[in-house]
Amino acid sequence: MLFAQDYLIINNSVYSRQQACLYSDSCNAHTALKSSLNFKVNTDIVSFDNPIVLEKEANSWFKRKLFYEHLGVVKNKDYTLILSPLLDLEYSRDLKNNENNYRNTRGVVIYGNLSDRITFNSEFYETQASFPEYINNYYQRYGVLPGQPRVKPYGNNAYDWGSAFGSVSLKAAPFLYFQLGNDKNFIGDGYRSFMLSDYATQYMYFKTLAKFGRFYYQKMFLNTINPSINSMQNIDPNWTANSYVRKKNISITYLGANITNWLQAGLFEAIVFDSSYEWDFNILNPIPIVRSFQFAADEDYNSFMGLNICTKLPFNTNIYGQLVFNKEWELATQAGIKFYKTAKDHNIFAQIEFNQSNHGYESLVNIRQHYGHYSQSLAHPGGNGFTEVLVNTNYQYKRWHISVRANRIWYKGLDEGAYTYLGEFVSPLFAFSGNVLTARLEPAYIINNSYNLMIYSSIDYYRNQKDYLIFGFGLKTALRNKYHDF
Repeated sequence: MLFAQDYLIINNSVYSRQQACLYSDSCNAHTALKSSLNFKVNTDIVSFDNPIVLEKEANSWFKRKLFYEHLGVVKNKDYTLILSPLLDLEYSRDLKNNENNYRNTRGVVIYGNLSDRITFNSEFYETQASFPEYINNYYQRYGVLPGQPRVKPYGNNAYDWGSAFGSVSLKAAPFLYFQLGNDKNFIGDGYRSFMLSDYATQYMYFKTLAKFGRFYYQKMFLNTINPSINSMQNIDPNWTANSYVRKKNISITYLGANITNWLQAGLFEAIVFDSSYEWDFNILNPIPIVRSFQFAADEDYNSFMGLNICTKLPFNTNIYGQLVFNKEWELATQAGIKFYKTAKDHNIFAQIEFNQSNHGYESLVNIRQHYGHYSQSLAHPGGNGFTEVLVNTNYQYKRWHISVRANRIWYKGLDEGAYTYLGEFVSPLFAFSGNVLTARLEPAYIINNSYNLMIYSSIDYYRNQKDYLIFGFGLKTALRNKYHDF
């Protein structure tokens, strides 16, 4: 189970099973830092099988591969190589609007390590899919699907795209790690994050991660893409005109500390600068918050700074939150509480979270400084000017798993002439003053815990200006989150 021990999946259902381990006194983890490869500098991650007590190991090769193991495993004292298939096959029907939709995703994941110093992973997905009307409306307005890279039309009102992830990590010293990747990252203890979330599509980055006693330091440089000029001018996307989008660079610094066994805190800073700007060596300043004041009067840069905090309370309970400002002192806040309980053969997780963002948190006149990637926010998918309350629960008994999630977002709307087009562009539902209500019920049976292969059914409810009630079922490898709840 080396794959599961070293590979921390940014997936809400998987992560909910690991809460008891991550927040235990015996696990010196700084839980705000989540990435595709997390090494043991952060935590000794248990396998996906926890807390399931598996049946006696099968003698049949077919049964072992179907229910217990990765498809391909090559391991000796010098290296490990693991391969498994990736699937997301779904059929759904919108009962309110009498529409059928589907998702057909096939892929492969490869994970490996060389000795104890180099670790790597690679994933590739090929997808054809159709979506409910509210997702199609999102695409028509912004030229992208939520959380996805570039897509192209496919058949009748459907889409076709490929998606690749990967990273290579080096353990330079017992306390120092480097990683180069094309993937997603997350900073925070909540379902959402105003610092860095896994909503936007993957991006190129270089990361340095260090641990000194109770202190954790992470420095990242991201290479991201500005909003498409095509979609901002409300014209059809041009599939070959890559020059219509410009790249920008983002420097993210996070300094965290496990102050006590029950209290964690971290300082966050993000500096956004267009790739055409002259390089400023102040960007290399390792101390968070300082550079935000250095660049406060510089119109060539945008900056965010904030505080992340998490407390461990008795009875398997955590209280967590974030407080983040941009350079104009527009504020975003988060507060949440979660409960988890792990026993011999079952796992319980429940979470209530509050999120709030001022109108100007991600709005800028200069789109080249937007804290986003490929027309998608790098933080909360709602963007600007909203209040959100969400509930997220999971229960697992052996291989049976059920999740229930519901949230309501109140968008404050636009005043005539009060905001730039980008302010409306960043928040997809800014065009009206109202609210969005979403809910999802998903019972599932986990076929193979090694790579979270499950068969499931689902009921989704979505309401903005129109109601959608969608029933679906399918087979999927649930390694990554899909966010349509905003």
